[in-house]
Amino acid sequence: MFVHHTGAAILDRPPPVDAMSMPDRGRYSWICPDAASRARFLTMHERMFPVAQRTGVLLAILIIPGLVGAPHPWLALGTIAVGLAQYGVTQIKVPRLARPEVWVAVSFSIMQLLVMFGVVFAGRVDDGGMVLLVWACVGVASRLPTRAVVPLTAWSIVLYLAAWLLTDPQRLISDPALATVGIGILITCSAIVTTLRNSDSANHAASIIDQLTGLFNRGAFERRIQELERADAPLAEPIGVVLLDIDHFKGVNDELGHDRGDDVLRSVAETLAAHVREGDELYRLGGEEFIVLLPATAERAAAEAAERLLASVRSARHAGVDVTISAGVAASPAGASFSWRHAYHDADTALYAAKEGGRDQVRTATAVAVVTELGRAA
Repeated sequence: MFVHHTGAAILDRPPPVDAMSMPDRGRYSWICPDAASRARFLTMHERMFPVAQRTGVLLAILIIPGLVGAPHPWLALGTIAVGLAQYGVTQIKVPRLARPEVWVAVSFSIMQLLVMFGVVFAGRVDDGGMVLLVWACVGVASRLPTRAVVPLTAWSIVLYLAAWLLTDPQRLISDPALATVGIGILITCSAIVTTLRNSDSANHAASIIDQLTGLFNRGAFERRIQELERADAPLAEPIGVVLLDIDHFKGVNDELGHDRGDDVLRSVAETLAAHVREGDELYRLGGEEFIVLLPATAERAAAEAAERLLASVRSARHAGVDVTISAGVAASPAGASFSWRHAYHDADTALYAAKEGGRDQVRTATAVAVVTELGRAA
């Protein structure tokens, strides 16, 4: 198993599904420290948000009758409504936010605080408002990693105890079970949902990871392309495409055997994963062919990145074999919708030119097009 490198897909990681048009896409957080964990969060958010939205509205409606007779019913209702509203707006904006997991965690913390004050204004901790604390904990546990769920659940427990102390401390002291049962429910719900989430992520990873190299596989790549092509608006920045192919790999298999060939593939994959830039996405398409997607990268910069990858492979021995790779480079136009058919055609044409030109080199789609035009003109 390879060590994870930021931007590269390594075993037991889900595919990078976050939008490339996201601002500061390459900047991560302690909650999601790499592209893979960010992708996992966004995937789970897409699945869970519609359910959370409907159940949240239903719970808000159901707690209204419980506020009848409360000391400050309108203040309680308004405080809880503001908390839910700001949390809901954050959920809607998640696909467009930089470091969205941080925004969700902060918004969750604010909502829980406002719900606690709403409960205090209602004057009864055992009212339905406390159900919202559990609902929110389940929501974050289904999307955020354990490293974030633990402190956020602890924050909810602190607020739960604070609500008791501010509303009916004598009752809490005389019957501590009133609080311990609520705490137990919060912890149990968060733990169960977190376990289910982690299990789902592990099963999902098995379907999109190349078992030989530990890189994201062709299925993960095709999903990524579908997301890019479904983008509602043109991408503000170009997307660089680097198509890589190991030179004379058939000869390695024929002369040394397929087991040795597999060792070479694993070694080359590890080298590429260690040298892609932060935020770039590396996939194995099949056989000896790899591809790198480079967000916010024009063709010239993508070619420079490709040169570094070729040098890294060239300078190392792979399972005792000297290996080189060739690269074809293209980039989608800035300010236009992404078309994989055009990008792949350009990169594949450039890769063919690199192979025909002697291998172990980088060719760009623009340079190949110029040469072709000059040939036609002659």
